[in-house]
Amino acid sequence: SPETLTTTVPTGGTGTFHVTFTENADEGINGELIICELDDGSVFSITSPDSFPVVIPAGGSVGVWVEGTDPGDVEVIEDVLRCTYSDSDSESTDVLYNLVLQIGEVATFFVTKDFIPDNPMDVEVFISCNDGLPLTNSQVITEDSDGVTFVVTQFTPGNLDCEITEFPVPPGFADSYVAGAVDGVADFIGNIGGCQFGGVVGGDFACGVTNPADDSTYTVTKIWDVIGTGGEQVDEMAYVTIYCDQEILSAPGAYSTGGSDNDWWATFIMYGVSDTATVVVDSTDGIARCYASENVESWVESENLCSDRHAILPGEHYGCTITNTVFFEGIPTLNRYSLALLALLMLGVGMVGFRRFS
Repeated sequence: SPETLTTTVPTGGTGTFHVTFTENADEGINGELIICELDDGSVFSITSPDSFPVVIPAGGSVGVWVEGTDPGDVEVIEDVLRCTYSDSDSESTDVLYNLVLQIGEVATFFVTKDFIPDNPMDVEVFISCNDGLPLTNSQVITEDSDGVTFVVTQFTPGNLDCEITEFPVPPGFADSYVAGAVDGVADFIGNIGGCQFGGVVGGDFACGVTNPADDSTYTVTKIWDVIGTGGEQVDEMAYVTIYCDQEILSAPGAYSTGGSDNDWWATFIMYGVSDTATVVVDSTDGIARCYASENVESWVESENLCSDRHAILPGEHYGCTITNTVFFEGIPTLNRYSLALLALLMLGVGMVGFRRFS
């Protein structure tokens, strides 16, 4: 069946239609566009090529352009474009296109996309309006594409409200919008949750959709494994420092080393059998890499599963553990305060013994 090409123009405007004929390069045979004609031709006219036939070399192509101008006092006008095509390897083929010129008030919304940091993924954007006829209500877009355009027709000027949004929001990213006018007339209701246009009279509008990366998080869980009796005497405290190559946004006392690795660091005092420390890391420039180290007493055995630098994607959470093991063999290990008291006690006993046997 013939393909239907539709162009919408404002009252008194001119619309353009374009079709392309391509000759397969694999066969090495030239093609020929013998003729293109219009059934009516009173409103539509062929503007290119200037004359026929047109030779299409193998692997080449030729475009046919048709213009249609509003004749006045109509809402829709149609014509048929008939083209005859052949190559030396086959008989001539007739190709038909139904041309539809939709006339009336028009509002166009051009949508662009940007990820921070760059990301090639596809996203889907939608238009929702309270009036008129959206010719397309959703399209797929990437930040590498030239953007997409929504066209709304058959609406009452000043009564049209439209919102453009993306859904779903890509995981690991937030969404933000900026609505604007190229040469259109409308009220800008807001940019929260979408580009929002109110009271659209007509014209051309723009909507910029930006997805900044969510911040990443890195969590260290500190575990004490006390083996043997007397565990209540262990001072379950350790100093744990988290290092990241991107800025630490949320942590008490976060600092930059200013060194060649440009690391940021934050130190936590961690208590108890199980404790956690979490930092929020800026990942808008890309992947954040973090690791952790601890400072504990020499008699504590440490297994640090956080010692290797781990890459965290934008919006991702990563967690690891540091386990401290303490063994008791008959005499329990004392905490630092108990050790100090014991030292003083031993010193006193030694002094008494010295005086007794002198």
